[in-house]
Amino acid sequence: MGSKKKLAELNILMKKSQKVRAVWWILLALVTTTAVDAQNYAVHMSTPVHAGQSYAVTATGSRLEKTSTGDRVLKAAEFQVNFQGRADVLEVDGNQQPFKVAFTVERFTKIEGGVTIDLLKSGSVIIADGSQQQPISVKDSTTEESVREAFELIYFPGKPGDFTDNEIFGTKEAKAIGDTWSINPALLSESLKGIIAVPEGHLSGTVSLVAKDKIANIDCLSLRAELKADDLTPKDLPPGVTLDSGVTLDQASLQLIVRGCYPTEDSRHSYRDGGELTMQMRLTSNDGVKIDITKAEKRDEVWAAAGD
Repeated sequence: MGSKKKLAELNILMKKSQKVRAVWWILLALVTTTAVDAQNYAVHMSTPVHAGQSYAVTATGSRLEKTSTGDRVLKAAEFQVNFQGRADVLEVDGNQQPFKVAFTVERFTKIEGGVTIDLLKSGSVIIADGSQQQPISVKDSTTEESVREAFELIYFPGKPGDFTDNEIFGTKEAKAIGDTWSINPALLSESLKGIIAVPEGHLSGTVSLVAKDKIANIDCLSLRAELKADDLTPKDLPPGVTLDSGVTLDQASLQLIVRGCYPTEDSRHSYRDGGELTMQMRLTSNDGVKIDITKAEKRDEVWAAAGD
């Protein structure tokens, strides 16, 4: 009986020991996870690029434009764009940012009214050159406005010497998952002046480090920026609308979301990028009619760099 009792006690002790070890491993896992989450990272939204760098590019975009008065829609237009192909960097500026890129089309389509059309045939080359007055053109061919409009929805080149995304959205301090910081409103306002004019103090936004992720088998940081502007003046009004024809601009606002996953190392170049833009304007015609104009765009793309 004594030996049986001792065996029973030993069995209880072993079970208790197993429970203790299980609790220990759980606690260790929690501590390890917390330590990983608390790690600080250098944030890079734009990495140095060299001429000759190649990417496999997949991109989608959509645009909605609607003009209405009260509950009555006067005009509405909506389309989607899909692009698949290769991008070759031809020229970079002093900040090692590309301003001239050649896109070789594998597939480039537009969907409008439920109908899909091929905008360019496979093998066509689109040149995006921010140093030119008209930055989008098709090599060895006339560039139709519909092609240019569709392509600008998914890619528009910066000018040589433009502010980088690091300067506008980045931070010099290492950040942890969950951290948030402010954008540089002065630089963003300056970079947008060809599109909109925003009075000082009417543009604000923050950037958040959302998570650590992977793209093309490399580590990347998932970031999200949210911006808003009011009391702005658009440089381009919808076709047929001019402020000097008796139409007045009552108000205009802009909301912008920028999101993406950018490599943790400067030696890596693959990234995921995207954004959403909503612009709303209210105009009053010379006979007192209130006109509301909404423009909404969305873009998502993946740039997989050769070598990553």
